Amino acid sequence: MLLNGHSAGGKIENGETKEMALKRELKEELDCEIIIDDFIKTIHFEYETFSLTLHAYKCHLISDFILKEHIDYKWATIDEMRTMDFALADFELLAYLGGEK
Repeated sequence: MLLNGHSAGGKIENGETKEMALKRELKEELDCEIIIDDFIKTIHFEYETFSLTLHAYKCHLISDFILKEHIDYKWATIDEMRTMDFALADFELLAYLGGEK
């Protein structure tokens, strides 16, 4: 899920699986429930001052959502998302989803 130019997500807390962390973060940020369908890809990205590991999953909503930490959202195609303001690691995922990698 992409919100206001940024992917939803955060750090995995002690005792959590990646899937548990994703569900928790989406509950905190959107007050929604999801079902995780499939693992897509893990991306390791090195920025100048830190590194990031992004775990991507295909999910679907099983409840409505409420924007709690974001001011706007938009359903968009991969091509539309390529024109939006994302972090570099997110663009690597978009390239993979678009069949470029």
